[in-house]
Amino acid sequence: MQEQQTYGASFIQHLTALSRQTRFNFRDLQQIKAMTREDLAERLKVDCKEFAQIVLSNTPEDAATAVHQKTAEVASGFTTAQGGLGLLEILVQLFAASV
Repeated sequence: MQEQQTYGASFIQHLTALSRQTRFNFRDLQQIKAMTREDLAERLKVDCKEFAQIVLSNTPEDAATAVHQKTAEVASGFTTAQGGLGLLEILVQLFAASV
């Protein structure tokens, strides 16, 4: 019997494949991997409504692609190299910048 992957685990797996690296802190990645679609959307709903809606209406792969594209758009003025920022914190910053 095959275990079904959580939404968060699929999201992180696809985002990592697109980015070809994991530049986020380990603890944050583990928390997201354990989350269902609803858990992740609920966690982001207050600070990042745009991304919460993306999570609720897209596959984990499409949500990861949206994050990857958004990161590329703002890459010139946005760096995560300083101490391994949390992915949730980065998502809030990325999608808040677009509002």
